[in-house]
Parts: sequence; C-alpha cells; structure tokens
Amino acid sequence: MESCVIRAVKKLQAAEYHHANIELGIRDLHTAARRAARSFKGTHGKMFGRGDKDEIAFELDAFLAASRSCIDFISGMLALHIKGMNRRTSITSLLQMANKNPVAPFSGLLIKWQKWIEQLKEYRDECVHYQTIYMSGDFEIESRHGKKVTTVIPVLVPKEILPDKPTTRTGRNVMMLVDIHKCRNRRCSSSRQRSVIRCGEKSHRHSGGVQTGQVCPRGRFLWSMP
Repeated sequence: MESCVIRAVKKLQAAEYHHANIELGIRDLHTAARRAARSFKGTHGKMFGRGDKDEIAFELDAFLAASRSCIDFISGMLALHIKGMNRRTSITSLLQMANKNPVAPFSGLLIKWQKWIEQLKEYRDECVHYQTIYMSGDFEIESRHGKKVTTVIPVLVPKEILPDKPTTRTGRNVMMLVDIHKCRNRRCSSSRQRSVIRCGEKSHRHSGGVQTGQVCPRGRFLWSMP
C-alpha cells in the first residue's frame, strides 16, 4: 500500500515537472517575441517567423506518459482494498467493476472520473503507439501606422485525437503554411488600435504588446502565458 502511494506521488511529480517545462517553453516564445519587437526597426512591412516546437511536443509526450503511469499506481492502490484484485490490477478492470457494481468500493469515484481517465488513456496511447505530436508556433511583428504590433502565434494541440493519415513529402513541406492558414480567423480594427486574432488566442487591443488566446473550435491552446 505504502509503495503504491509513494510511486503514484513520484509519477505525479514527474507530470508536474513536464508541465512546468511546457510553461517554460511557452514563456520563452513570448520572451523571444518581445525581444524581436524591440529590435524591429522597420517603419513598414513585417517580420514573421514560425517553426516546429519539438521541445514542447516532447514535454507533452512525457507529461501524458507520467500522468497515465500515475493513474496506474493509483489503480493498484485502490485495488488492494477490493477482494480478488491486487496492486497490478489495471484501471480498465476497475472501471469495468465500477460499472457492473455501482456500490462496490470506490465505484462512485471511478465513475465520476471515467470520461477523463479514458480520454487521457486514448490520447496517451495514440501518441505513444501510433502518432507523434506535431506543434509549431512563433510570432509576427509588423508596423501599422507608425506603431509596432506583436502577435504571438500560439502553440496548438488538438483537443481530440486527429485521424491518423500518413504524410507525404510535399505535405510535410507545406505543413507550416497549412497550420498558419488554420490559425487565422479574422482581423479586427478600431479607429486607434488594431489586433490580429488567431484561433487559440485572446485579443488584447494594444500596440507593441503580446496578444494571446481565445480557444479555437478545432483545438486548444496549452498554458497561455501573459
């Protein structure tokens, strides 16, 4: 029992560690955007950058693995209190038990979190066994009416698993352009200020600052930093 608790806590700490690294990666993106804005001297035109964010994708991969592992150890801890089960009993077996017998130990807790647990399992399993996580992001700086406007292009991850379609060489080459196209929603303007709104961004109508996140219906923006 004590070993299961200690191991579950260790995996939870691992998930928190990778979560913090994702936040750091997003923060670095904003820092780079502000640094580039200070060095941008143009009175017209724009500076645009976008690239793969593999380091953030790797951390998300590790976060999913640690979170899934934490659930496994918690399952073992709960199973020790149920007749006929042991510390190697899977979360799948526990959920099946809970649905068959709603009055069994921990059934209420398991059923309450079943949807979230299954979503995490599916996402993690797909990323580990079948697909890799693709992420991109960067920033755009442009001069508008004598003012510099900086827009952070957010790092997006699908809210749900996307269809597994093999890519082609041409498709990989234009992936970034397609990604940019998907992320553009609309532009808005006022008499004194104008901001770019992209999926996954909030619009803060100001010049020279970083603009971030309103949730895109096709995905969600992870850990937006101001």
